[in-house]
Amino acid sequence: ILAAAALIGAGGAVAYARWAAARTFVSYLTPAPLVVLVLFLVVSPVHRLVFTTDIATAGIRTTSSTPVVMVELDEVSMETFLEANRRIDSTAYPNLARLARDATVYRNFTAAGDETTRVTSSLLTGIQWDPGSDALPIAAEHPRNLFTLLGGAFRMRVSEEASDLCPPQVCPRADLQETSMGDLLRDTGLIYAHIIAPPAIEDDLTPIDQTLGPFADRSGRRGRDAVLQNLGSGGRPARFSDWLDSIDSSAKPTLYFKHLLLPHVPWEYLPDGRRYSIDRHANVPDTSDERTFGDRWLLEQAYQRHLLQARYTDALLGALLDRLRDKGIYDRALVIITADNGESFLKRGHNRHIADAATAADIASTPLLIKLPGQRRGRYSDLHVRSIDLLPTIADALDVRIPWSISGRSFLSTDYAPDPQVVVYPQGNGPPPVRMSLAECERDAAATVAAKQRLFGQGIYAIGPQPALVGRRAPAAAPSAALQATIDQPQRLASVETRSSFVPSHITGQLTGRDARVGLPLAVALNGRIAATGWSAQLEGSDSVIVSIMVPPELLHDGRNDARLYLIDSTRLVAL
Repeated sequence: ILAAAALIGAGGAVAYARWAAARTFVSYLTPAPLVVLVLFLVVSPVHRLVFTTDIATAGIRTTSSTPVVMVELDEVSMETFLEANRRIDSTAYPNLARLARDATVYRNFTAAGDETTRVTSSLLTGIQWDPGSDALPIAAEHPRNLFTLLGGAFRMRVSEEASDLCPPQVCPRADLQETSMGDLLRDTGLIYAHIIAPPAIEDDLTPIDQTLGPFADRSGRRGRDAVLQNLGSGGRPARFSDWLDSIDSSAKPTLYFKHLLLPHVPWEYLPDGRRYSIDRHANVPDTSDERTFGDRWLLEQAYQRHLLQARYTDALLGALLDRLRDKGIYDRALVIITADNGESFLKRGHNRHIADAATAADIASTPLLIKLPGQRRGRYSDLHVRSIDLLPTIADALDVRIPWSISGRSFLSTDYAPDPQVVVYPQGNGPPPVRMSLAECERDAAATVAAKQRLFGQGIYAIGPQPALVGRRAPAAAPSAALQATIDQPQRLASVETRSSFVPSHITGQLTGRDARVGLPLAVALNGRIAATGWSAQLEGSDSVIVSIMVPPELLHDGRNDARLYLIDSTRLVAL
């Protein structure tokens, strides 16, 4: 592409220098960029983003000093956080469990869709979207929302990601809004670089297809850790930290809202916040890739990596709870932890992001914890409540009247009548909604928790064909002649820094040889001992047989680490 562009450019320059007709033609084209720009801004749908009008707040009056703290997680089901007794797993998620001791956990909170921007709009407006509408998640098209309801009486500390519902006059863009002009320019340049860069260069660019942006880290930090952060997912933890810093001890009523794009893909974080993935293109792509949906082992590993990232998300929520207590506002605050919608795992052959008969219950099931002001006793509720009911419930808790019509109803009200049916709209305007009874949804949710317990009951890393092998000394046997293994990027294991922000605990590679095939039981040894087991796998449409195994990061030490793959052949290990 670059060579062709250079040839065309050189040819154009020669023509311009030699022929008057070419120069005249170029002169006539001079206004073209301006015309195209005007058409783009005025005629295309982009005009809805560019030309906005002032949006009025609801003008409510309040004597309340209640802080409202709301975090919207992304791409996580309630079942991720639950153990078999349908209570929050306090070992894996100690901070959510800590909040649950003071809050109400709604185990049957459901979202009506599988697409973030639509569900977020419903969550913040209390209005069920029209499946046939092309409305954008912006204030101009949803002017009646949580931010305009409270904006006249509350300070706003708002950090949106997949929406722009807080208008500029309520949330000045110099405040916590992520998308500044600098962000737009950086992202535009990054997108252009992806378009023109050859694969070898594109490999090292920040990915733009796995998060909602802004893509580049704008923290201003330098050094190795900052570079690693920027190579990944756009600085999600940094943006959360920026928002966290805005929480203060003011007596003025304040809305603290954060859409946190976690545990959303890309899956790259360990529970302690270190990263194990920084590659845009790898032999084993992120397991959100549709080519992995037909491979049983890659589906299991996708769930494993999701759960690891969910544990890191819990750590960030712990920082939030600590901040609220440090500032002395936890007890009097209205605290809400929820998500846009759920995610479905272990459904072979099904896209876990898109609602169908197999995935809809998982996608509908969404976490919701609400701590009312002054609440000090936690409880679990099985009342069926919906995402459109959250806004009126917030208003009810604050004793604020919503001066416009909405679809939802406050579930704090004694006359709340729960919907006996769960309805989930798939992405796009064509597929019909998936409908099920609440009882069916609860049965599917229980089955999901049971499947998670069967798979990870012995530990998050204790999966694969023979996890009992972990800890055994690896044999120093001669390698197999019929099957060979290659580990990707061995140089990363040659110079490990365990205290850095990156640790290479995701071991990937390829199998070759006449015996290479899908479904072979494998073990990976680190420094002479078995660290984890897994299966060989294959991406749909590929002939390559791949290896992808997560190992406990504590088994890595500073400096050089030796990794080796073995075939598990009945009771013996065959070196590869």
